Amino acid sequence: MKLTEAVKWLWSDDTLSARRVRWVLKIVIVLLLLIALFWVVDFGEVIHALATADPLFLIIGFALTFLRVFLSAVQLMILVRKQGINLGVGQIIYINLSVKFYLLFLPGDLVGSGIRWYKLSQPSGKRAEALAAVAFNRLFDLFLIFVLGFGFWLLSDQDYVQIDARQLVVLILLTILLWFILTRLSLPLSKIIASRAGGTYSSSLIQFGMQKLEKFLLAVANYADFSAWQLLFVTIVGISRQLVGIGSYVFLAKAVGIELSFIDMGWIRSIVLLAAFLPFSFAGGIGIREITLVAVLSTFGVSAELAIAFSLLLLARGFLLGLAGGLLEAIHSLRAKYVI
Repeated sequence: MKLTEAVKWLWSDDTLSARRVRWVLKIVIVLLLLIALFWVVDFGEVIHALATADPLFLIIGFALTFLRVFLSAVQLMILVRKQGINLGVGQIIYINLSVKFYLLFLPGDLVGSGIRWYKLSQPSGKRAEALAAVAFNRLFDLFLIFVLGFGFWLLSDQDYVQIDARQLVVLILLTILLWFILTRLSLPLSKIIASRAGGTYSSSLIQFGMQKLEKFLLAVANYADFSAWQLLFVTIVGISRQLVGIGSYVFLAKAVGIELSFIDMGWIRSIVLLAAFLPFSFAGGIGIREITLVAVLSTFGVSAELAIAFSLLLLARGFLLGLAGGLLEAIHSLRAKYVI
């Protein structure tokens, strides 16, 4: 089997053997990464950093996380209502948090998307519509993570420390404009790519990439008929959600003594989140996240111990959301039991 064919098989094949290989690889890679961390990191210093963390910054960082949960629910509510699924913000917060709870035990973000799709489709039975909303929501998040991360990286590559607020506004406006163009042109672009992906390119890896791009554009095309105001609103909510997420990272990093600007943390967060989407990432990026943060933060002179402490705060944040989701799921189950 050629290397490109092997990569394609491992990345996207849905057969039982491919899934088993991915599962084994995930476990092996995570174990190797964690062993490497234990080998080089002084965990006594990690524990000291966590024990002496600034409580005010911790509270702000976690509070921003719950604000991000609210904005996530607003974003998804707009998308599901476009598909005729009438759910409120509170209901979607419950669904999103319950997904966080199940991901404490189940590996992979795709599993979370499947659970979210199932729960969204339950009230109305609109499975195809719920799938369209979940797919669009996921791709929209990936787009914002990548574009904003790249934009923040460009802004960080300046000769001066302070970034003019106007540059940040320009980045946001360019992101909105790019998403508008991509959404409106998604259907014709997907047709062009479909006509060329069949045999134009000799490399199977390029063809694989073109097929993925076509699927991306087709998912986006489900919302190509959004009105300009609807599209603008959901885009602003999505960007606000990402900015709040960056703010949470900044304050949690400050809590353990890592002083980084909002701009620098913007692209660092994007790298960490994109790394978690790798096919061998496991359980929200455990192992991958730690290695990524140690490598990236070392360029700012941050010790591996502080980077690990920061990563553990991010892990604790995820557990906190998961526990909140578990509590809501238990309350929901008890209510359903007594109603019956």
